[in-house]
Amino acid sequence: MSPTGVRRTLPPRTIGRPVNSDSAMTRRAIVTAAAAELATVGYERMNLETVAGAAGITRGAIYRYFDSKRELARVAVAESSASDWQHLVDRFVMTADGIVEQLRALVRVTVNVTLQNPRPSVGYFEIGQLGEHDDEIAAVFRTRSREIRRIIARLVREAAQRGELAAGADARSIVDSVSGLVWAVGAGASTAPNDRVRQQILMATDLLLRAPSWLA
Repeated sequence: MSPTGVRRTLPPRTIGRPVNSDSAMTRRAIVTAAAAELATVGYERMNLETVAGAAGITRGAIYRYFDSKRELARVAVAESSASDWQHLVDRFVMTADGIVEQLRALVRVTVNVTLQNPRPSVGYFEIGQLGEHDDEIAAVFRTRSREIRRIIARLVREAAQRGELAAGADARSIVDSVSGLVWAVGAGASTAPNDRVRQQILMATDLLLRAPSWLA
């Protein structure tokens, strides 16, 4: 009842959405939480209850912004940033001494970003798996893959200019091989059952790069 004695009807509260919440901020919180969940446990185990809890809302509120779990995952991937990964590449890879140490550093950076800080890139290898069933996510994955390949090509090109490659070494084959190595090691580490196996994968990388035939 209002002070004037006239009964006032209040608008119904929207179920699941915080009162006076900012729409853009709420959406961003959902996407951020979904990115963390997706990168940590993968799409199949991605739990919307967990996402909602991390975003400070109810599960029902998610559907006011996204029609489905698939759409939310797609947006989380599309809006993710690889800037942190690039920063680590600039810091550890480009400053390493020689092509072999640079490639070792590149593998470690890729694995560490995937395992220890997956949120910025939403898990590179998870993107690859989701991309099999979603064209938009596949496009994001291709962009990320091209970026990794571009960096490898730059490392190999600069190594050739420094005279580090053996005479007649096929630069394109080296780039292809290292690209495959980065994928295999990163994907393997992301699904390894424990830290011991992850460490073994990194040790195997060091062994493979110890005396490559293409090194002068």
